[in-house]
Amino acid sequence: MSSRALNGHIDQANFVLATVWYETNAALIEGQAVCYNYDYTGGGATVAEGSRSNRVESVSATNAQWFAGVSSAEYSAVSGGQFIDIYLPGSVCNIALNTACPNTVVGQGLFTFDVTAAVIGQFLRTGMPGAGSAVPLQTTSTG
Repeated sequence: MSSRALNGHIDQANFVLATVWYETNAALIEGQAVCYNYDYTGGGATVAEGSRSNRVESVSATNAQWFAGVSSAEYSAVSGGQFIDIYLPGSVCNIALNTACPNTVVGQGLFTFDVTAAVIGQFLRTGMPGAGSAVPLQTTSTG
């Protein structure tokens, strides 16, 4: 689903939504980063496995380069995995901010998702460029 229709431009952020299989048995908060499972070998490592582009897992140091997007809602943990909706890179959407940086200012700073276990997939003001980074489009003050 995409909101890039010309008649939907007023009070509607541009986003691209995708439904993917989240295979990690963990809860997600809205705006939490997830990464593609590019090492999935369900059909064998040498088989052209199409589901590598729609299977996601929690962020880790080994899969961080395959950023898929952020969760569009809060999801409870489900044993065995579940379908979730994510906002793809380039979307205008909410991101989960780490409590270490609860305040944002429009257009200031570059936020990148964290791979630390306690705050996995939450965004910090670390300033690393790439698809897994975001520039704030709203000023917030929660801290």
